[in-house]
Amino acid sequence: MATASQGSLTHRDSYSIILHNQITEIICKNNLTKTPDKLLDLLLPKGPKGGNAFNKALQAAETIMMECWADERPPVIIFLSDGIASFSDKSVQRPFRLAAQKGKALSLHAILFGPTATSGGLRRMITVALDEQSKTPTLASTPSSFHEALDTVKLAQTFLGIAESLRKPRGALIQ
Repeated sequence: MATASQGSLTHRDSYSIILHNQITEIICKNNLTKTPDKLLDLLLPKGPKGGNAFNKALQAAETIMMECWADERPPVIIFLSDGIASFSDKSVQRPFRLAAQKGKALSLHAILFGPTATSGGLRRMITVALDEQSKTPTLASTPSSFHEALDTVKLAQTFLGIAESLRKPRGALIQ
């Protein structure tokens, strides 16, 4: 799982990387300086260690989002998984509600890198996320999304597509 914040002309993106195997491990938090190659170097020594803990990973992402809050940019969570795990709807709803209370719309992007048959949980995660986004129509946001990336080329294309969607300005309704 990675959390990133959309940048503007005067602010750079920050990245936090959270692994969610049997334990939840924060690899880096609110990083503004590492290149993509350096971030990759942090991850290469890591390997799968068994099951997923989606609730714990979402809680860790929420905690980092709140600790590293930046009013200049909306928060974004990119959730990568083989899809084999369960979660509670509340663990998805809570970060959306906290972001909205602080005046920003959270965007969640789930990327499946496992068999399509395991996509049900991640697809439901995005359904919950889109429902939460619909409750705050006055906050401009990039719609949450589900993607399948079963090889490294598709994964790179998916990240580029998400990054491009975050650059596009979104209008908001004014009450």
